[in-house]
Amino acid sequence: MRSSGFGVFITICFLVCNNIGHAESAGSITPEHGKVNTADPSTVDPGHYEIELNYGYLRATRAFNSNSDSVERGSLDERETSLVLTAGLIENWDMYFGLLFVRITDDETDPNRGSGIGDVEFGGRYRFINNETAGLEVAYTAGFVAPTGSDGNEDEIGTSQQYWSLEQAVILSKDWGQWTMNAELGYSLPFGEDSEDSDGGVTLNAAVGYQITPAIQPELELNYGKEFVAIDDDADVLSVTAGLVMPLSDSFLMKAGVVKDVSGTNADKATLYLINLKLAF
Repeated sequence: MRSSGFGVFITICFLVCNNIGHAESAGSITPEHGKVNTADPSTVDPGHYEIELNYGYLRATRAFNSNSDSVERGSLDERETSLVLTAGLIENWDMYFGLLFVRITDDETDPNRGSGIGDVEFGGRYRFINNETAGLEVAYTAGFVAPTGSDGNEDEIGTSQQYWSLEQAVILSKDWGQWTMNAELGYSLPFGEDSEDSDGGVTLNAAVGYQITPAIQPELELNYGKEFVAIDDDADVLSVTAGLVMPLSDSFLMKAGVVKDVSGTNADKATLYLINLKLAF
């Protein structure tokens, strides 16, 4: 399944690279609002669609303990491949549906391996501010995670969070010439009889980028997440993301980045490598 994901990745790259249009002039550069690890408030136009292929590779050999000290842990390798379809409904409204495949190896668990279909995500996005003069967009997203992955057994690690959750976020972007900034505040609300061990979580992300050319935008992010746990200590992680956003044509966008955990408590200290390909039509 991993090789199949890379096969799709290479095929899309080949097809798109043969159809990339000429970039607009440097004097009319418009910043791209998409970021590697912070959400985008820009909605898909009515009657149009976007398909995203995402690949993430996470690696950890250390963890943050309850005192925020970095300690050794067994090797953790996690690979996630997802496919997301977004459809524009009416002006400033769109909806999304995402499928996930997960492969995990964790030397600290028994069993120490697992792979298969992960949880399904679906929902919508409403952009309630779109001020082109001020270069400001603000949107609200709401969606669900459905526990379609495996629960795990004596032979394999599970690929599901094992409960339903409602995912909500407020997202904004602001442009200053070729500079662009994104911010995101999100909350995850678990529900259902299998969610008693989780009290939800908060996400806070901020990103800034500079559109050097129409096709190249380096960007940096601060990403914070906190998980509230019912029967144990809460966990939180602060990360730094360095990324490259590449709107190579009107219909094709590529993003790549590295996410490095720099502090936290009761959580893995990981490095995550991300690649995103988006086709619009």
